[in-house]
Amino acid sequence: MERWSVQQRVFVVEQFFRNNDSVVTVQLLFRQYFRVGRRGAVPDRNTVLRWVAAFRSTGSVMKKKPPGLPRSVRTPENVDRVRTAVVTSPRRSTRRHAVALGMSRRSLHRILHDDLKFHPYKIMIVQQLNERDFVQRREFCRIMDEKKK
Repeated sequence: MERWSVQQRVFVVEQFFRNNDSVVTVQLLFRQYFRVGRRGAVPDRNTVLRWVAAFRSTGSVMKKKPPGLPRSVRTPENVDRVRTAVVTSPRRSTRRHAVALGMSRRSLHRILHDDLKFHPYKIMIVQQLNERDFVQRREFCRIMDEKKK
């Protein structure tokens, strides 16, 4: 989520040019215009200067494209494919899901954990407790308590 909206960025750059390149004045006007309280967040000096520099070089106040290669495996289509595969057959292992979907185990794990917020767990099958078990547990505790003394 963007911390600063496009409207706020444009306002800051416009006020910077109108007020003789004064960052302090821009911050004061920002606080007044957007009704930010005393302890509310306003863009700091470096942020204002970065937006102005970006506007001068590109003509835009928006962020530049992130560096590095674009995502090739964690696309929305693959995230949907993984979600449907896991929901339809939840007992299948991640290894088999990865083979079936044609992606690496690590990519599948990243999609499951980071994008879908699925976390691994192991189902433990235990025997059902019945009425007699509670009596036996209490008796065992009493015996162990007597041995301790």
